[in-house]
Amino acid sequence: MKDIKLGLLLGNEISMPDALEGLLKKLNLKIEHEGETYTFDTERITIEPFNIRYKPNYNLVVERVSHWHTNPREWLKKILLDGVYVVNNPFTFQSIEKHTGFCMLAKLGVNIPDTWLLPQKDQSDLLQEALELYSKLFDLEEIAESIGYPIYMKPYDGGGWVGVKKINNLEELHKAFDESGKRMQHLQKGIEHDKFCRALNIGPQILPMQYEPKNPLHQRYVINFDYLTPKEGNEMVKLTKLVGAIFGWEYNSCEVAIDKETLYPVDFCNAVPDSSFMSLHFYFPWIIKALIRWTTFCSVTGRKFRFDLNWQKYLDVAESAISYEEKLDKYMEIADDYFETEKFEEFCAKHLSHLDEAAYEFFTSEEMNKIIERKIRKKFPEHEFDEFTSHYKGIRDFWAKCEHDKMKATV
Repeated sequence: MKDIKLGLLLGNEISMPDALEGLLKKLNLKIEHEGETYTFDTERITIEPFNIRYKPNYNLVVERVSHWHTNPREWLKKILLDGVYVVNNPFTFQSIEKHTGFCMLAKLGVNIPDTWLLPQKDQSDLLQEALELYSKLFDLEEIAESIGYPIYMKPYDGGGWVGVKKINNLEELHKAFDESGKRMQHLQKGIEHDKFCRALNIGPQILPMQYEPKNPLHQRYVINFDYLTPKEGNEMVKLTKLVGAIFGWEYNSCEVAIDKETLYPVDFCNAVPDSSFMSLHFYFPWIIKALIRWTTFCSVTGRKFRFDLNWQKYLDVAESAISYEEKLDKYMEIADDYFETEKFEEFCAKHLSHLDEAAYEFFTSEEMNKIIERKIRKKFPEHEFDEFTSHYKGIRDFWAKCEHDKMKATV
């Protein structure tokens, strides 16, 4: 018997770890693989000083905090060297900001909107002698006119829509740049779109969703089963899987503006994606099930962490004289090799075929009701408790009906 210890490195999350631990406990997995029986336990990791020769006792860590907390990020790098599998890659998440992501996908032929990187407005912290020698004056208005309005100004390494500003004219352009301070900015062509989609990937599992970023948090993910055309859906899945594989982000989200069935990725460096029941609601059970599939697969099969991303394979395809659609198919072959997709699907079919049924029972249980109530008490004022409890339980009940119908249809 071999016990797999899954570490959860968390921020302020409540519903995701509670549900993940609850469903794993209900499953009580005992997976037979290559003559060994594997069981599973979880532990919530505390943040504290550590010795560089410390020996971790985790098999796999799901990390949700290193994007803003340096101590655990450096701890993750250390335990990777000790053989612990980490979801996600702290090396690439630190070094590959949104700018590099745009550059890489543009190089691969993806429809990245016209994008410029600007020097920071406030350069007072930089070496002034070097600036006087080599920092060239530029015409901000000329750049904006070459792109064409509307334009978005947004931090080159940002996240969570923080600091993103839509610009429609010269006055708004100068105001936004003047307010940007010491943070470098992108100027990016605004895509007049008829659809906006966010997709999650956990390993090779992809979930596209209608996403309305201007809505309040609990209304951004819209339940719409026929939102994308088959063509749009197929490309959305491929783009999301491509981003996850090429940057080593096995738990990520990809946002795409869609205009007349043309997909324009505008934000896809999100390796700590929103996973809260409050925002994901109907789609929340998918996240928990997908995490269980991917973490059990990686830990039981001894999947090796990918330190090397093999970008040259993708770049070689990008240089080939074939169509964009053919390139996407080639990229998928490389991505599926990275994720070991065929091996993963065989593993799930053999060892986790009962996951959907167990998840249905868990997410309709009193334990899940308490998770919902605990989250609502944390996030909403007391006078809204009853309203939002009814709202969220109603969405959960709708998920249960859809899930029940789906399972019944596959019997």
